[in-house]
Amino acid sequence: MAWPKEKIAKINRIRFTNLLIKTKKIYFGDETISGFGSIIHWDTLHLRELNSGRVRRTVLITCGKCGKDRWLHFDNLIRHRRKPTFSGLCQECWWNLTWVEKNRDHPLKYKPNKNGYMVTYVGKHHPLAWKNGNIYEHRLVMSEHLGRPLETWETVHHKDGNKINNALDNLELISNSKHYIVTRMRNRIKYLEKLLKHHDIPFR
Repeated sequence: MAWPKEKIAKINRIRFTNLLIKTKKIYFGDETISGFGSIIHWDTLHLRELNSGRVRRTVLITCGKCGKDRWLHFDNLIRHRRKPTFSGLCQECWWNLTWVEKNRDHPLKYKPNKNGYMVTYVGKHHPLAWKNGNIYEHRLVMSEHLGRPLETWETVHHKDGNKINNALDNLELISNSKHYIVTRMRNRIKYLEKLLKHHDIPFR
């Protein structure tokens, strides 16, 4: 026979209350996250009942950029607090940071998009970034090499035709019109090579 939900909730509350008392002996006062200015208010640690009826330990944290307060699950906070990139910032402020400000050695790299190009997140403040803060990696590499944002009519060409090879020596800055001619010529060559192979005609 299953226990009534009221009895289970009472047992969980007693268990979490005892756990909360032990936790408060370890975590107390205010803790400031170095480099970001976010503040964890350990004295606000208390039990909070969720919409599902489950009871969880929650703690108040202040964003170091916008100053907004929000409640976080204690277990999630402890898990993320162990990471060197932990900032305590709210989600909106975190996404607006650059990869350097996030204490990362390199930008986040995603899988090639539907066009075959690598996409990297740089933050919404970047002059070349899209609305979601992403940018083509090859344009970012060329922009950082030149020390200026690229113009809309400037195109970064991959010399070897490999769209994910974004090494600087494989990139070339050309105009849109020239890039169109080079691309058409390369596609034409590939088509002719395919025809030669199909008819078993040797070529170099």
